[in-house]
Amino acid sequence: MNRRHLIKHLPLLALAQALKSCAGSGMGLGKLLPHYLVTTDMMLRQMLPHFPFRQDFQGIGSLSASDPQFSLVPEQNKVRIGLNLQTALSSGLSSLTGIPSLGALAGQNYSGSSQVACGLRYDSKTRGIYLNEPVLENLSLSGIPQHYTDQAKSLMNAFGPSILDRYPVHTLEPSLASRVLQKMTVTNKGIALGFGIV
Repeated sequence: MNRRHLIKHLPLLALAQALKSCAGSGMGLGKLLPHYLVTTDMMLRQMLPHFPFRQDFQGIGSLSASDPQFSLVPEQNKVRIGLNLQTALSSGLSSLTGIPSLGALAGQNYSGSSQVACGLRYDSKTRGIYLNEPVLENLSLSGIPQHYTDQAKSLMNAFGPSILDRYPVHTLEPSLASRVLQKMTVTNKGIALGFGIV
C-alpha cells in the first residue's frame, strides 16, 4: 500500500479501528459520533431560494406558494410548514369534481394560507434530508367558503404539493458521518440527527 493510497483511505482505516475497539468493549459506534441538530433557520435558508413557487394542476388551476415558515411537531416526529398562497381556479374544476357550483369560482384569483405537515427521509446519494409525504392540514382562501376549501384540500393532497419534497431542507457535508446517519428525530429545538452503527 503506497503513501497516497494510505492517506486517501485514512478515514476508513480509522473507522475500522474504531469499530474494532467498540466491538472489543461492547460499545456501539453511535456513542463515538456526536449528535447534530438541524434548526428551522437552517431549513429556511436552504429552502428560500426555491420560493415563490408556482405549480399548475391540470384541469384544476394554478397555485403559487411563498413565505415558508417552519415549525416542529415532536409528538408526531414531523416538520410543519406554513405558506402564503395565491390561487386561480380553472373552469374545468366543476366538471372534474362533479360539483357544478364550483364553476362560479373559476377565473378568479384568491389569496390565503396553508399549513402542511411532513415526515422526513434521507438520501445517502445526495446527502440530503428531504421532507416526505407532505399532507395539507389546513387551507384558508379568502372569498371561498370553507366547505369548498375542504374539498380543495382533498384535491391538493391527491395531487401533492411537490415543491416540498423536491428539494432538501438540509444537506450534510461529504464526511464519514453522512455515510452512517442512523436516525432523524424531530425535537423542540430542531431535527436531531443520530449517527452510528449499532
